[in-house]
Amino acid sequence: MSLHELRESLRLNEECYRELLDLAQQKKESIVNDRLNDLTLIMTKESRLLKKIAEAEQMRTQAVLSFQQAAGLQREKPLTLTEVARISTNPEDKADIRMRIERLSELTGKLKEMNELNQSLTRQALDFVELSLDLLMGVPDEAVYRIPTQAPAPTGRKGAYDFKA
Repeated sequence: MSLHELRESLRLNEECYRELLDLAQQKKESIVNDRLNDLTLIMTKESRLLKKIAEAEQMRTQAVLSFQQAAGLQREKPLTLTEVARISTNPEDKADIRMRIERLSELTGKLKEMNELNQSLTRQALDFVELSLDLLMGVPDEAVYRIPTQAPAPTGRKGAYDFKA
């Protein structure tokens, strides 16, 4: 029974990671198209999915511990999935667990790439906003600490491109 629970937890994890990958794609489109409301909704969905993944991970850990006990293995830490597949006597279980490990590895790799891309796009968007603000408001003349008793620095900002024609 523990291997059935393990396979079910891996299936649930795979499903959640596929949904996260879809959300990451939607997030990319929202960032590129400057749809902040959509981005907020996507992040809420991601949060719910991460909770489901944590539950599936807990289920996986319990299933592995049950498998260990049923197999008579005494260890402080749960076995890894690769070790479970190696120890399992049923060829179907071995093949299924190995296949799910590969799929999860592939999905997490793609998700990592997509998250790095989204992080880069977000950084670029923030840099653009900062540049726009600097052009409109100007950058501070001095960004140096002053003693509180000293006269305050002038608040007028001069833009990076503020020059006479």
